[in-house]
Amino acid sequence: MEDDLRRAVATSNSGVWHDGRAAALFALGRPPEAVLEMFRNKWAQLSTDRRAVTELRDRARLDFALAGSAAPRRKTKEVIRAIASDSDATLHAEQALRLVTIYVETNRLREAAAVADDYLKRKEAWISSGEFDGAPMIMLWAMLHGG
Repeated sequence: MEDDLRRAVATSNSGVWHDGRAAALFALGRPPEAVLEMFRNKWAQLSTDRRAVTELRDRARLDFALAGSAAPRRKTKEVIRAIASDSDATLHAEQALRLVTIYVETNRLREAAAVADDYLKRKEAWISSGEFDGAPMIMLWAMLHGG
C-alpha cells in the first residue's frame, strides 16, 4: 500500500493521494513528522482559499491520533469556527463526530450530548452528498447517554 501511494503522490499534483499516504505512514508507525510533512506537501498544492481549513482539519486529525484530549479538542473547535459558513454537511459531520468522540473518550458525556444536539439542530441547513449518513445515529446515542 505504501509503495502504491508513494507512486500516486509522485504522479499527482492535486493532493488527492496525500491523505492515504499520511494514513499509511501513521499506520506503519513512522514518525509524526513524516505524516505532517506529507500533509505539508498536500497543502502546498491547494488553492489559498482551501488551504487554511484543510490545514486545520489535517492538524486536528493528527493531534487526535497522537495527543490527549485538550489539543485535538481546541483544534477541532477551531475547524468548526472556520467552517461555520460552509454548507458542506460532510465537513460539519466530521468535526462534530470528532468532538463527540473526544468527549465520550474522556467521559464528558454532557459535553458530547451538547455537541450532538447542536449538530442535529443545524444539519438540515447543510448540503449533503449522501456519502455518510451515520452521524445522526451517533449523535442520538451521545444525547441519550449524555442526558
